Amino acid sequence: MGLFLPGTMTPIPYADERPPRPAPRPGLGGRGTPRPGRPTVPDYDPSGPKAQRHSRTSVEAARLMRGRAGTMRAAIYRWLLDRGERGATDEEGQESMGLGPNSYRPRRIELTEAGLAADTGQTRLTHARRRAVVWRAVRPEGA
Repeated sequence: MGLFLPGTMTPIPYADERPPRPAPRPGLGGRGTPRPGRPTVPDYDPSGPKAQRHSRTSVEAARLMRGRAGTMRAAIYRWLLDRGERGATDEEGQESMGLGPNSYRPRRIELTEAGLAADTGQTRLTHARRRAVVWRAVRPEGA
């Protein structure tokens, strides 16, 4: 239970006690699912590049990527294929291809979701001396 401070009714938990986790709030879906009471930008096209539906600038950026995302995704996939088993971190890909993180990472995520890129289980240090996942291209079955 815990200790009580003198003159209070609020227990101080022992070090091995953890407070109970709050129950999940209803209606909070996965990525891209609008939260209740949060507006959705009317121009959002869920079939196009991903966007944060509540952000008009994110929706605008996704709209501007329409038609270019596939080309960029293909270029990133070819580049990862050329890297072979060595793979690359997102930072390495961004630098090598001259792309910003908001262009490179969403395309690499799309490749991962399509089964065309995978986590190698390795990490490498970034310029900030933080560990980053190393990604590699995956060839489709039968290719």
